[in-house]
Amino acid sequence: MARTTFLALLPLISLIPYLVTAANPLGSSFQAAVLINNTIYVHGGEGVSGTISNLYSLDTSQPWSTATPPWTDLTPNAGTFTVPQTSFHAMWPAADGKSFYIWGGGNDYYITQTQSDFAQYNVIAGTWSLPSAISGMPVQKRDLSVVWSSSGVAYLWGGLGDMYTGYTTSNSTKYIFPEMTTFDTTKLIWNVFNVTNTTGQVPPPRVAHTATMLSNGQMVIIGGLIGTQLNETSIYLQYAPMTNIPVFDTYTTTWTLHNATGNPPVMRRYGSAVLSSDGLSIIICCGGTQSSKIQLNDVAVLDSRTWAWTQPAISGTLPTPRLGHSAVLANGQIIVLFDATRFLARRRVPRLRGLRCSRWFISSRQYPINHPLPRSLANRRQPISPNV
Repeated sequence: MARTTFLALLPLISLIPYLVTAANPLGSSFQAAVLINNTIYVHGGEGVSGTISNLYSLDTSQPWSTATPPWTDLTPNAGTFTVPQTSFHAMWPAADGKSFYIWGGGNDYYITQTQSDFAQYNVIAGTWSLPSAISGMPVQKRDLSVVWSSSGVAYLWGGLGDMYTGYTTSNSTKYIFPEMTTFDTTKLIWNVFNVTNTTGQVPPPRVAHTATMLSNGQMVIIGGLIGTQLNETSIYLQYAPMTNIPVFDTYTTTWTLHNATGNPPVMRRYGSAVLSSDGLSIIICCGGTQSSKIQLNDVAVLDSRTWAWTQPAISGTLPTPRLGHSAVLANGQIIVLFDATRFLARRRVPRLRGLRCSRWFISSRQYPINHPLPRSLANRRQPISPNV
């Protein structure tokens, strides 16, 4: 039976001293993260004192203890460049694997950001720049989702505009966006089209959801909050059932609504989702519930071949419940980074902790894909089977 590893970056600010060899990143919530060439890059988010622009990297090509992950602080690379201070934003890699883009989000300072927080970081040169491709760029929004194709096209969906994004100066005005946006990282072209111009079962817009690109080019939306625009200034948000799965086919620009079966997890916002190495199974973790005082630390798997949910039995020491975190699949291991302990909370310095499950296990060490595992773990290396 195939298994998957979880590594959790826990928010234990008091347990990590600042006098360490590797960088000790400022903790954050609602940041963005992306994996490029075995390195995880984490940008922005809500820090202890407000929205931050910090950039950190974590190399997964070498084994390391989850108690002392080898963070690198790339924030000083900015030099005189003004890196966007943003959270609840989107982040995606360029097609050539040499850079990543950030876009959108909002900040606590009600500052109108240059080019809607659109910026590019070259991971080879270690430099930031403002992309020149801004023609057709959409209105800045936050709480959106992004996926990308193997050809380097990013698909951004959902999100809302308010005083934190610069959409308005009134704290009582919000607008939820029904549009789908694409950015071609090869041709450097933006394209914005309203979902009503696509065919199929068009879903209402969402925020605080997850989006995952399957290997067949389908964008799968899970959870979050469904939004209804009541009038020009206000929206009504309600939790999306975890059985309600909108899927956008990026080849035909067609929406399809799937009714998931099996053992669905509880409704959530600001959870995380990653695509298993099989290209078909979506693994979700954590998130916030309908109670502002209750967060989740569960794991569930959605098989896109049957659209059925399963929840693997977990044993061992679970990571703390969380929302507003990031999750990245690297070397067959899901690495969960940072969190917020309550909705819109500022959050903390992270740490990694190991966790074992009956069919999944959370390890106390990170292992690169070509590194020999201890004998006790060697047979658990593969990603989880969708029929667990």
